[in-house]
Parts: sequence; structure tokens; C-alpha cells
Amino acid sequence: MEEISLTIFSSGQKMLTLAEAKKHIGLKVEVLYKDRLGNDYRKHGELLAVEYVPLYGTTLRFDFGEIGLEKTLAITPLEISRAA
Repeated sequence: MEEISLTIFSSGQKMLTLAEAKKHIGLKVEVLYKDRLGNDYRKHGELLAVEYVPLYGTTLRFDFGEIGLEKTLAITPLEISRAA
């Protein structure tokens, strides 16, 4: 299993990029994200879609719910990529 790379911004905050997130649509993944208080969380689930939601920004939709792209730190695939 390979953890995808992170982008580090000038503020020092690590964030996942849109292109990196889209590579994992349809896969079962482990997602590392921060809540509004800054606490780190990990969840497992299938990434169903990456969508833009007006007033909220880009959102990752999982089988367990949604997480904003700006709060997502890393996605680690839990299965091999789908066959082409």
C-alpha cells in the first residue's frame, strides 16, 4: 500500500490536492483528516466522488459521509487499483 503525497503550503499546513483525491474514486481507502477543532481522525471507507459544493468548496464523498478537501490530510488505498 502506498500513501499518496501531500502538498505543503507556505503556512506549513499539509493538504491533499484535487488531482490526488480523484485518483482514488471507487477505491476503499483510509482517510486522515482534521475536524473543526484541529483533532486528527482516521476513517475507512469507499471514496464515491469528489464534488464542488457552492459555499462549502470541494468535498470528498465517502460511503460514511462527506469531508471537505481542505480538511483532508492523506488518503491511503486499502486495495489494489481497479483493473483497466
